[in-house]
Amino acid sequence: MTDQDRLLALAHRVAAGYQSRPNLAAILLTGSVARGRADAVSDVDMTLYYDTLPTPDEFEAIQQSARDSGGGVYGYQADEGLACYHFIDGIKVDTAHTAVSAIDAMLAQFVQTPPLAEPNQFIVMSGIQQGIPLHGAAIIQRWQHALAAIDAPFFEAIVTANLRFAPRAVLQEMGVDRADYWLVYELLLDAQQRIMNLLCGLNRRIPPGKIKGMDASLAGLAIAPADVVARLRQLWLLPPDTAVAALLALELEMLDLVDAHMPQVDTAPLRQRLDYVLRQAPVNDGGGSD
Repeated sequence: MTDQDRLLALAHRVAAGYQSRPNLAAILLTGSVARGRADAVSDVDMTLYYDTLPTPDEFEAIQQSARDSGGGVYGYQADEGLACYHFIDGIKVDTAHTAVSAIDAMLAQFVQTPPLAEPNQFIVMSGIQQGIPLHGAAIIQRWQHALAAIDAPFFEAIVTANLRFAPRAVLQEMGVDRADYWLVYELLLDAQQRIMNLLCGLNRRIPPGKIKGMDASLAGLAIAPADVVARLRQLWLLPPDTAVAALLALELEMLDLVDAHMPQVDTAPLRQRLDYVLRQAPVNDGGGSD
């Protein structure tokens, strides 16, 4: 049995154990197991949705069960829900417990305008978009259909918000040439996250809200530079000056893709920004020398 098969079977077993809980409406499997990419160190990620949240005593029982298993609690608020983890058969199983009404309210706002300053909402919504229902499929599919029907301006806003890369001169002259590799890799990480978000926007996919597992987030995209995942990974292994040149080439390809697939978004200002210079040549006023 593969790791994927073993963890998927465990997820179904855990879900079956929860289905008799009062007011439980749906269970969603998310993360690497839902994407079919589990390995030997993967855990199981699940969200349980309730018509009415468990009582404080019921939540306390879940928390105590987590502790008794060797797990623990990430966070708890009686009116919002619980996030905790159990160890079951030696496997870490993360469960979030929240209300159906909370997701309905979040979704209603989310589909109107992308909450660019709220990465947690992207984590929740991308999880719903790519997750597997284990119980209450009708509820989860309703949310998935709403996400699939998001209008084009939503994704245009994501693309526009992520059209910002550091000028080459900042990376090369202020970073590499000064051996300020902290700056170089800070900007490299920021650029990679923006590239991921741009590609999600161009492909009408909800950005994941986090950079972990970028290869999975970018898998199967129809609109993307050739070998984009391998190239993004390679940037971390190249000498810094070579990485800067490779990053700039990839950024320019991204701008070409925006021009081709979302021409209403103006890339000219960013193209000019990439060529920004730190110093200008002195202006010759034409005066003679003494």
